[in-house]
Amino acid sequence: MNCIFYSLYLPSIKKKYVVEHFFDMVKIYQKNAKVYIGIQYNSIPETEDILRKLKGSLKIVYNRVSKEMMIDSDASGFVEALELYSEDRLDFDYCYFTHSKSITSDNDRWRIQLYNILFKTDLKTHFVLDDIGSWGPYLTIPVNKPDIEKLSCLNEFMHIKINPLKYFYAHTMFVIRGDILKQFILNVSRRFYNTPISDYSDRYMFERDFCHITELFGCKPSCSNLVGNYWNNFISPSKEEYQAMLEGK
Repeated sequence: MNCIFYSLYLPSIKKKYVVEHFFDMVKIYQKNAKVYIGIQYNSIPETEDILRKLKGSLKIVYNRVSKEMMIDSDASGFVEALELYSEDRLDFDYCYFTHSKSITSDNDRWRIQLYNILFKTDLKTHFVLDDIGSWGPYLTIPVNKPDIEKLSCLNEFMHIKINPLKYFYAHTMFVIRGDILKQFILNVSRRFYNTPISDYSDRYMFERDFCHITELFGCKPSCSNLVGNYWNNFISPSKEEYQAMLEGK
């Protein structure tokens, strides 16, 4: 059984179709998964009613981010979803991270493409080796020093310290093995759930930092594509550069 973390921001009723798209994909490809939803604080008041009507037979739990924990990013919704998860069963095979991509940019075509890759992919093809801990549709490497320095921000909350590999899962869509996420939850301080992200990181924390928990337990990342991003501080690595990164060169 898998689980899904969905960070949701719904700014207006006319954007409801973005949430409907997410539920359509889950019902088709992950109907047995449990879904943990963190609702951004400033989402419209009708959001919870919309979720109740859309969920059908899906197993979902949700909560709204507090005003104190909110930042202008999907990161705060993910923290809320993880807290819900931490209070529940932790025995899942794979844990998906996704969000209401394009709900503010109107780039629906890009969201559809990302969801198609994320949900239609047979994960067993990417988690073949025991040392693979995560997979995402698009992986890129940062070259901007401030971004690289922030990669270890989760050390503040962990008993285990990490010197992370230099990669991002672009657009904050990726999958982590359930046993790895369980170990993270068991080791992370409860302060993680009630410390504002702006106190220790920024809006890109889950895209840039969180996926590196795979390395806490001796595992490596996998991906479908090596790409750049629309920020200048991301590059599109070659296969050789990616392999060198994995080998610590």
